[in-house]
Amino acid sequence: MGKPKILIVEDEAIVAVDLRERLTALGYAVVGVAASGESALRQVARHSPDLALLDIVIKGNRDGIETAQAIRDQHDVPVIYLTAYADHETLNRAKATQPFAYLIKPFEERELHVAIEIALYKHSMERELRCTRRQLQERVAELQEQIAIKEEAEAQVRRLNRSLEQRVAERTAKLQEANKDMEAFVYSVSHDLRAPLRAIHGFAEILVRRYAVEADPDAGRYMRNILQASDQMGRLIEDLLVYAQVGRRAVRSQAIDFGDLVSRVSQQLAGRIAATGASIQPPCDSPPMCGDATLLSQILTNLVDNALTYHKAGVPPYIAIGCRRQNEGICIWVRDNGIGIAPGCGDKIFNAFQRLHSHEDYPGSGIGLAIVKRAAELMGGKTKVDSMKGKGSTFSIWLPQGNPTGRSIH
Repeated sequence: MGKPKILIVEDEAIVAVDLRERLTALGYAVVGVAASGESALRQVARHSPDLALLDIVIKGNRDGIETAQAIRDQHDVPVIYLTAYADHETLNRAKATQPFAYLIKPFEERELHVAIEIALYKHSMERELRCTRRQLQERVAELQEQIAIKEEAEAQVRRLNRSLEQRVAERTAKLQEANKDMEAFVYSVSHDLRAPLRAIHGFAEILVRRYAVEADPDAGRYMRNILQASDQMGRLIEDLLVYAQVGRRAVRSQAIDFGDLVSRVSQQLAGRIAATGASIQPPCDSPPMCGDATLLSQILTNLVDNALTYHKAGVPPYIAIGCRRQNEGICIWVRDNGIGIAPGCGDKIFNAFQRLHSHEDYPGSGIGLAIVKRAAELMGGKTKVDSMKGKGSTFSIWLPQGNPTGRSIH
Protein backbone atom coordinates (compact mmCIF):
# COMPACT_ATOMS: atom_id res chain seq x y z
CA MET A 1 0.00 0.00 0.00
CA GLY A 2 1.44 3.46 -1.01
CA LYS A 3 1.91 6.46 1.20
CA PRO A 4 -1.23 8.50 1.92
CA LYS A 5 -1.42 11.49 -0.45
CA ILE A 6 -2.03 14.89 1.10
CA LEU A 7 -2.82 18.27 -0.46
CA ILE A 8 -1.80 21.43 1.40
CA VAL A 9 -3.97 24.54 0.94
CA GLU A 10 -2.00 27.43 2.53
CA ASP A 11 -1.30 30.91 1.14
CA GLU A 12 1.71 31.61 3.37
CA ALA A 13 4.73 30.10 1.61
CA ILE A 14 6.89 29.66 4.74
CA VAL A 15 4.07 27.87 6.60
CA ALA A 16 3.41 25.70 3.55
CA VAL A 17 7.08 24.67 3.23
CA ASP A 18 7.31 23.87 6.94
CA LEU A 19 4.14 21.79 6.76
CA ARG A 20 5.40 19.90 3.71
CA GLU A 21 8.62 18.98 5.53
CA ARG A 22 6.74 17.81 8.61
CA LEU A 23 4.36 15.64 6.58
CA THR A 24 7.21 14.14 4.59
CA ALA A 25 9.05 13.31 7.82
CA LEU A 26 5.89 11.61 9.10
CA GLY A 27 5.80 9.38 6.03
CA TYR A 28 3.11 11.08 3.95
CA ALA A 29 3.29 12.04 0.27
CA VAL A 30 2.50 15.72 -0.38
CA VAL A 31 1.01 15.84 -3.89
CA GLY A 32 0.74 19.64 -4.08
CA VAL A 33 0.49 23.03 -2.40
CA ALA A 34 -2.30 25.47 -3.29
CA ALA A 35 -2.54 29.12 -2.24
CA SER A 36 -6.16 29.66 -3.39
CA GLY A 37 -9.44 27.82 -3.43
CA GLU A 38 -9.50 27.67 -7.23
CA SER A 39 -6.01 26.17 -7.34
CA ALA A 40 -6.94 23.68 -4.62
CA LEU A 41 -9.94 22.38 -6.59
CA ARG A 42 -7.83 21.95 -9.73
CA GLN A 43 -5.14 20.02 -7.87
CA VAL A 44 -7.71 17.83 -6.13
CA ALA A 45 -9.15 16.92 -9.54
CA ARG A 46 -5.63 16.23 -10.90
CA HIS A 47 -4.04 14.29 -8.00
CA SER A 48 -7.01 12.71 -6.14
CA PRO A 49 -5.45 13.13 -2.68
CA ASP A 50 -6.48 11.04 0.32
CA LEU A 51 -6.70 14.16 2.54
CA ALA A 52 -6.69 17.97 2.27
CA LEU A 53 -5.20 20.28 4.93
CA LEU A 54 -6.79 23.72 4.61
CA ASP A 55 -6.22 27.10 6.14
CA ILE A 56 -9.46 29.08 6.39
CA VAL A 57 -7.98 32.40 5.20
CA ILE A 58 -6.53 31.87 1.70
CA LYS A 59 -6.22 33.80 -1.56
CA GLY A 60 -8.87 33.94 -4.26
CA ASN A 61 -12.60 34.32 -4.35
CA ARG A 62 -13.22 31.30 -2.05
CA ASP A 63 -12.09 31.08 1.53
CA GLY A 64 -10.98 27.80 3.08
CA ILE A 65 -14.46 26.85 4.31
CA GLU A 66 -16.08 27.32 0.90
CA THR A 67 -13.21 25.41 -0.70
CA ALA A 68 -13.58 22.56 1.81
CA GLN A 69 -17.30 22.31 1.04
CA ALA A 70 -16.58 22.08 -2.69
CA ILE A 71 -13.89 19.44 -2.15
CA ARG A 72 -16.23 17.34 -0.04
CA ASP A 73 -19.17 17.68 -2.43
CA GLN A 74 -17.31 17.19 -5.72
CA HIS A 75 -14.51 14.76 -4.81
CA ASP A 76 -15.33 13.07 -1.49
CA VAL A 77 -11.95 14.01 -0.01
CA PRO A 78 -11.73 14.39 3.80
CA VAL A 79 -10.69 17.81 5.12
CA ILE A 80 -8.76 19.00 8.21
CA TYR A 81 -8.69 22.70 9.04
CA LEU A 82 -5.37 24.24 10.10
CA THR A 83 -6.18 27.80 11.19
CA ALA A 84 -5.56 30.51 13.73
CA TYR A 85 -9.27 31.35 13.92
CA ALA A 86 -11.42 29.89 16.68
CA ASP A 87 -14.27 32.39 16.94
CA HIS A 88 -17.83 31.19 17.24
CA GLU A 89 -18.97 32.22 13.74
CA THR A 90 -16.00 30.60 12.02
CA LEU A 91 -16.47 27.40 13.98
CA ASN A 92 -20.17 27.21 13.04
CA ARG A 93 -19.35 27.70 9.35
CA ALA A 94 -16.60 25.10 9.53
CA LYS A 95 -18.81 22.53 11.27
CA ALA A 96 -21.30 22.70 8.40
CA THR A 97 -18.66 21.26 6.06
CA GLN A 98 -18.21 18.20 8.34
CA PRO A 99 -14.41 18.40 8.74
CA PHE A 100 -12.50 15.46 10.21
CA ALA A 101 -10.49 17.76 12.50
CA TYR A 102 -10.02 21.44 13.41
CA LEU A 103 -6.48 22.30 14.58
CA ILE A 104 -5.59 25.72 15.96
CA LYS A 105 -2.21 27.12 14.96
CA PRO A 106 0.37 26.67 16.31
CA PHE A 107 -0.06 22.89 16.82
CA GLU A 108 2.23 20.07 17.81
CA GLU A 109 3.53 17.63 15.20
CA ARG A 110 2.14 14.69 17.18
CA GLU A 111 -1.25 16.41 17.31
CA LEU A 112 -1.16 16.81 13.53
CA HIS A 113 -0.13 13.16 13.05
CA VAL A 114 -2.93 11.85 15.23
CA ALA A 115 -5.53 14.05 13.49
CA ILE A 116 -4.40 12.88 10.04
CA GLU A 117 -4.44 9.16 10.99
CA ILE A 118 -7.88 9.43 12.58
CA ALA A 119 -9.21 11.34 9.56
CA LEU A 120 -7.85 8.76 7.10
CA TYR A 121 -9.20 5.84 9.14
CA LYS A 122 -12.59 7.46 9.69
CA HIS A 123 -12.98 8.32 6.00
CA SER A 124 -12.00 4.77 5.03
CA MET A 125 -14.65 3.39 7.40
CA GLU A 126 -17.24 5.79 6.00
CA ARG A 127 -16.47 4.62 2.49
CA GLU A 128 -16.81 0.99 3.53
CA LEU A 129 -20.03 1.83 5.32
CA ARG A 130 -21.41 3.56 2.21
CA CYS A 131 -20.33 0.63 0.08
CA THR A 132 -21.95 -1.83 2.50
CA ARG A 133 -25.09 0.29 2.64
CA ARG A 134 -25.23 0.42 -1.16
CA GLN A 135 -24.75 -3.34 -1.40
CA LEU A 136 -27.41 -3.82 1.27
CA GLN A 137 -29.81 -1.59 -0.63
CA GLU A 138 -29.11 -3.51 -3.84
CA ARG A 139 -29.65 -6.78 -2.00
CA VAL A 140 -32.87 -5.49 -0.46
CA ALA A 141 -34.01 -4.41 -3.93
CA GLU A 142 -33.18 -7.88 -5.27
CA LEU A 143 -35.05 -9.54 -2.41
CA GLN A 144 -38.03 -7.27 -2.95
CA GLU A 145 -38.00 -8.19 -6.62
CA GLN A 146 -37.73 -11.88 -5.76
CA ILE A 147 -40.55 -11.52 -3.24
CA ALA A 148 -42.66 -9.79 -5.87
CA ILE A 149 -41.89 -12.59 -8.36
CA LYS A 150 -42.69 -15.21 -5.72
CA GLU A 151 -45.93 -13.49 -4.79
CA GLU A 152 -46.89 -13.29 -8.45
CA ALA A 153 -46.02 -16.98 -8.87
CA GLU A 154 -48.08 -17.88 -5.81
CA ALA A 155 -50.95 -15.81 -7.15
CA GLN A 156 -50.61 -17.60 -10.48
CA VAL A 157 -50.61 -20.97 -8.68
CA ARG A 158 -53.75 -19.95 -6.78
CA ARG A 159 -55.41 -18.91 -10.04
CA LEU A 160 -54.37 -22.19 -11.66
CA ASN A 161 -55.61 -24.13 -8.62
CA ARG A 162 -58.97 -22.37 -8.81
CA SER A 163 -59.12 -23.09 -12.52
CA LEU A 164 -58.12 -26.71 -11.92
CA GLU A 165 -60.67 -27.10 -9.14
CA GLN A 166 -63.34 -25.71 -11.43
CA ARG A 167 -62.29 -28.07 -14.24
CA VAL A 168 -62.22 -31.01 -11.81
CA ALA A 169 -65.68 -30.06 -10.57
CA GLU A 170 -66.96 -29.82 -14.15
CA ARG A 171 -65.39 -33.15 -15.12
CA THR A 172 -66.67 -34.74 -11.92
CA ALA A 173 -70.15 -33.55 -12.79
CA LYS A 174 -69.75 -34.97 -16.32
CA LEU A 175 -68.45 -38.23 -14.87
CA GLN A 176 -71.38 -38.43 -12.49
CA GLU A 177 -73.70 -37.80 -15.41
CA ALA A 178 -71.90 -40.51 -17.39
CA ASN A 179 -72.24 -42.88 -14.43
CA LYS A 180 -75.95 -42.16 -14.34
CA ASP A 181 -76.12 -42.96 -18.06
CA MET A 182 -74.17 -46.17 -17.40
CA GLU A 183 -76.55 -47.08 -14.60
CA ALA A 184 -79.46 -46.49 -16.94
CA PHE A 185 -77.76 -48.64 -19.57
CA VAL A 186 -77.10 -51.42 -17.07
CA TYR A 187 -80.70 -51.24 -15.92
CA SER A 188 -81.82 -51.46 -19.52
CA VAL A 189 -79.60 -54.45 -20.19
CA SER A 190 -80.72 -56.14 -16.98
CA HIS A 191 -84.44 -55.68 -17.56
CA ASP A 192 -85.27 -54.60 -21.09
CA LEU A 193 -82.97 -57.09 -22.87
CA ARG A 194 -83.23 -60.06 -20.53
CA ALA A 195 -87.01 -60.19 -20.61
CA PRO A 196 -87.44 -60.61 -24.39
CA LEU A 197 -84.40 -62.92 -24.51
CA ARG A 198 -85.97 -65.19 -21.88
CA ALA A 199 -89.18 -65.18 -23.89
CA ILE A 200 -87.36 -66.16 -27.09
CA HIS A 201 -85.47 -68.92 -25.29
CA GLY A 202 -88.61 -70.18 -23.53
CA PHE A 203 -90.76 -70.33 -26.67
CA ALA A 204 -87.93 -72.00 -28.61
CA GLU A 205 -87.67 -74.68 -25.91
CA ILE A 206 -91.43 -75.26 -26.16
CA LEU A 207 -91.21 -75.60 -29.94
CA VAL A 208 -88.34 -78.06 -29.69
CA ARG A 209 -90.05 -80.07 -26.96
CA ARG A 210 -93.47 -80.27 -28.70
CA TYR A 211 -92.74 -80.31 -32.40
CA ALA A 212 -89.12 -81.45 -32.89
CA VAL A 213 -90.15 -85.01 -33.80
CA GLU A 214 -92.91 -83.99 -36.22
CA ALA A 215 -91.21 -80.93 -37.69
CA ASP A 216 -89.00 -80.82 -40.67
CA PRO A 217 -85.38 -81.72 -39.81
CA ASP A 218 -84.25 -78.28 -40.96
CA ALA A 219 -86.83 -76.61 -38.74
CA GLY A 220 -85.56 -78.60 -35.76
CA ARG A 221 -82.01 -77.52 -36.51
CA TYR A 222 -83.11 -73.91 -36.78
CA MET A 223 -84.87 -74.08 -33.42
CA ARG A 224 -81.80 -75.60 -31.79
CA ASN A 225 -79.74 -72.78 -33.31
CA ILE A 226 -82.16 -70.29 -31.75
CA LEU A 227 -81.68 -71.94 -28.34
CA GLN A 228 -77.89 -71.92 -28.72
CA ALA A 229 -77.85 -68.27 -29.84
CA SER A 230 -80.12 -67.19 -26.98
CA ASP A 231 -77.89 -69.01 -24.48
CA GLN A 232 -74.84 -67.27 -25.93
CA MET A 233 -76.63 -63.91 -25.84
CA GLY A 234 -77.55 -64.52 -22.22
CA ARG A 235 -73.92 -65.21 -21.30
CA LEU A 236 -72.82 -62.09 -23.18
CA ILE A 237 -75.34 -59.97 -21.28
CA GLU A 238 -74.15 -61.44 -17.97
CA ASP A 239 -70.50 -60.74 -18.85
CA LEU A 240 -71.32 -57.21 -19.96
CA LEU A 241 -73.04 -56.56 -16.64
CA VAL A 242 -70.01 -57.87 -14.77
CA TYR A 243 -67.67 -55.70 -16.86
CA ALA A 244 -69.85 -52.64 -16.28
CA GLN A 245 -69.82 -53.27 -12.53
CA VAL A 246 -66.00 -53.50 -12.31
CA GLY A 247 -64.74 -50.30 -10.70
CA ARG A 248 -68.19 -48.98 -9.80
CA ARG A 249 -67.15 -48.95 -6.15
CA ALA A 250 -64.02 -47.61 -4.51
CA VAL A 251 -60.98 -49.90 -4.51
CA ARG A 252 -60.35 -51.18 -0.97
CA SER A 253 -56.85 -52.46 -0.27
CA GLN A 254 -56.52 -55.03 2.49
CA ALA A 255 -54.34 -57.96 3.52
CA ILE A 256 -55.05 -60.98 1.29
CA ASP A 257 -54.48 -64.68 2.02
CA PHE A 258 -53.70 -65.73 -1.55
CA GLY A 259 -53.93 -69.45 -0.86
CA ASP A 260 -57.40 -69.02 0.66
CA LEU A 261 -58.47 -66.86 -2.31
CA VAL A 262 -57.38 -69.60 -4.77
CA SER A 263 -59.33 -72.19 -2.75
CA ARG A 264 -62.52 -70.13 -2.87
CA VAL A 265 -62.20 -69.56 -6.63
CA SER A 266 -61.62 -73.33 -7.14
CA GLN A 267 -64.78 -74.08 -5.15
CA GLN A 268 -66.81 -71.63 -7.23
CA LEU A 269 -65.62 -73.32 -10.43
CA ALA A 270 -65.75 -76.87 -9.03
CA GLY A 271 -68.47 -77.93 -11.49
CA ARG A 272 -66.51 -76.88 -14.55
CA ILE A 273 -63.29 -78.29 -13.12
CA ALA A 274 -64.94 -81.67 -12.65
CA ALA A 275 -66.63 -81.58 -16.07
CA THR A 276 -63.34 -80.95 -17.90
CA GLY A 277 -61.28 -83.30 -15.71
CA ALA A 278 -58.99 -80.41 -14.87
CA SER A 279 -56.42 -80.37 -12.11
CA ILE A 280 -55.45 -77.22 -10.21
CA GLN A 281 -52.02 -76.78 -8.64
CA PRO A 282 -52.45 -74.18 -5.87
CA PRO A 283 -49.58 -71.97 -4.69
CA CYS A 284 -47.12 -73.74 -2.39
CA ASP A 285 -46.07 -70.66 -0.47
CA SER A 286 -47.37 -67.12 -0.97
CA PRO A 287 -45.74 -63.92 0.34
CA PRO A 288 -47.92 -61.45 2.26
CA MET A 289 -49.84 -59.23 -0.11
CA CYS A 290 -52.44 -56.45 -0.18
CA GLY A 291 -55.16 -55.75 -2.69
CA ASP A 292 -58.88 -55.56 -3.30
CA ALA A 293 -60.34 -58.98 -2.52
CA THR A 294 -63.28 -58.61 -4.92
CA LEU A 295 -61.12 -57.50 -7.86
CA LEU A 296 -58.52 -60.20 -7.18
CA SER A 297 -61.28 -62.80 -7.06
CA GLN A 298 -62.60 -61.59 -10.44
CA ILE A 299 -59.09 -61.77 -11.89
CA LEU A 300 -58.47 -65.35 -10.75
CA THR A 301 -61.98 -66.51 -11.66
CA ASN A 302 -61.69 -65.24 -15.22
CA LEU A 303 -58.14 -66.55 -15.72
CA VAL A 304 -59.00 -70.03 -14.43
CA ASP A 305 -62.27 -70.05 -16.43
CA ASN A 306 -60.27 -69.02 -19.50
CA ALA A 307 -57.86 -71.93 -18.97
CA LEU A 308 -60.80 -74.37 -18.56
CA THR A 309 -62.34 -73.12 -21.80
CA TYR A 310 -59.33 -73.03 -24.12
CA HIS A 311 -57.87 -76.49 -23.49
CA LYS A 312 -56.74 -79.03 -26.05
CA ALA A 313 -59.25 -81.57 -27.21
CA GLY A 314 -58.81 -84.83 -25.34
CA VAL A 315 -56.24 -83.35 -22.94
CA PRO A 316 -57.44 -82.54 -19.39
CA PRO A 317 -56.58 -78.98 -18.40
CA TYR A 318 -53.68 -78.52 -16.01
CA ILE A 319 -53.63 -75.13 -14.26
CA ALA A 320 -50.84 -73.92 -11.95
CA ILE A 321 -51.34 -70.80 -9.84
CA GLY A 322 -48.72 -68.88 -7.87
CA CYS A 323 -47.37 -65.52 -6.84
CA ARG A 324 -44.01 -63.99 -5.95
CA ARG A 325 -42.43 -60.68 -4.99
CA GLN A 326 -41.27 -58.65 -7.96
CA ASN A 327 -40.22 -55.03 -8.56
CA GLU A 328 -41.59 -53.62 -5.28
CA GLY A 329 -44.83 -55.44 -5.88
CA ILE A 330 -46.48 -58.85 -6.26
CA CYS A 331 -46.68 -60.87 -9.48
CA ILE A 332 -49.60 -63.32 -9.71
CA TRP A 333 -49.43 -65.92 -12.47
CA VAL A 334 -51.77 -68.55 -13.90
CA ARG A 335 -50.16 -71.15 -16.21
CA ASP A 336 -52.09 -73.66 -18.32
CA ASN A 337 -51.41 -76.41 -20.89
CA GLY A 338 -54.08 -75.17 -23.29
CA ILE A 339 -54.12 -74.32 -26.98
CA GLY A 340 -51.97 -71.23 -26.59
CA ILE A 341 -52.11 -67.99 -28.54
CA ALA A 342 -50.87 -67.25 -32.04
CA PRO A 343 -47.89 -64.85 -32.34
CA GLY A 344 -48.90 -61.18 -32.45
CA CYS A 345 -52.22 -61.70 -30.69
CA GLY A 346 -51.05 -61.40 -27.08
CA ASP A 347 -52.04 -57.74 -26.65
CA LYS A 348 -55.36 -58.05 -28.46
CA ILE A 349 -56.90 -60.65 -26.21
CA PHE A 350 -57.26 -58.18 -23.31
CA ASN A 351 -59.62 -56.02 -25.40
CA ALA A 352 -63.37 -56.40 -24.93
CA PHE A 353 -65.11 -58.69 -27.45
CA GLN A 354 -61.76 -59.78 -28.87
CA ARG A 355 -62.00 -63.45 -29.84
CA LEU A 356 -59.45 -65.60 -31.64
CA HIS A 357 -61.76 -68.58 -32.18
CA SER A 358 -65.32 -69.19 -33.31
CA HIS A 359 -68.22 -69.77 -30.90
CA GLU A 360 -68.62 -73.27 -32.32
CA ASP A 361 -65.06 -74.22 -31.33
CA TYR A 362 -64.81 -72.38 -27.99
CA PRO A 363 -67.82 -70.71 -26.35
CA GLY A 364 -67.44 -67.36 -24.63
CA SER A 365 -68.18 -63.65 -24.88
CA GLY A 366 -64.68 -62.19 -25.20
CA ILE A 367 -65.19 -60.15 -22.01
CA GLY A 368 -63.32 -62.22 -19.41
CA LEU A 369 -59.77 -61.04 -20.10
CA ALA A 370 -61.00 -57.46 -20.50
CA ILE A 371 -62.36 -57.77 -16.93
CA VAL A 372 -58.94 -59.06 -15.82
CA LYS A 373 -57.15 -56.07 -17.36
CA ARG A 374 -59.65 -53.56 -15.98
CA ALA A 375 -59.49 -55.00 -12.46
CA ALA A 376 -55.67 -54.99 -12.49
CA GLU A 377 -55.54 -51.37 -13.69
CA LEU A 378 -57.92 -50.28 -10.94
CA MET A 379 -55.34 -51.58 -8.43
CA GLY A 380 -52.50 -49.83 -10.27
CA GLY A 381 -51.31 -53.06 -11.88
CA LYS A 382 -50.31 -54.39 -15.29
CA THR A 383 -51.27 -57.49 -17.29
CA LYS A 384 -49.07 -59.67 -19.48
CA VAL A 385 -49.31 -62.99 -21.31
CA ASP A 386 -46.53 -65.33 -22.46
CA SER A 387 -47.76 -67.98 -24.83
CA MET A 388 -46.94 -70.21 -27.77
CA LYS A 389 -49.58 -71.70 -30.01
CA GLY A 390 -50.24 -75.27 -28.98
CA LYS A 391 -48.05 -75.07 -25.87
CA GLY A 392 -50.17 -73.28 -23.29
CA SER A 393 -50.14 -69.78 -21.81
CA THR A 394 -48.94 -67.99 -18.70
CA PHE A 395 -50.96 -64.94 -17.64
CA SER A 396 -49.16 -62.58 -15.24
CA ILE A 397 -50.65 -59.77 -13.17
CA TRP A 398 -48.24 -57.36 -11.48
CA LEU A 399 -49.71 -55.36 -8.59
CA PRO A 400 -47.92 -52.63 -6.62
CA GLN A 401 -47.60 -52.98 -2.88
CA GLY A 402 -47.81 -49.55 -1.21
CA ASN A 403 -47.04 -47.82 -4.53
CA PRO A 404 -49.98 -46.60 -6.64
CA THR A 405 -47.93 -46.34 -9.83
CA GLY A 406 -48.16 -49.40 -12.04
CA ARG A 407 -44.96 -50.92 -13.37
CA SER A 408 -44.29 -53.25 -16.24
CA ILE A 409 -43.80 -56.98 -15.79
CA HIS A 410 -40.35 -58.18 -16.87
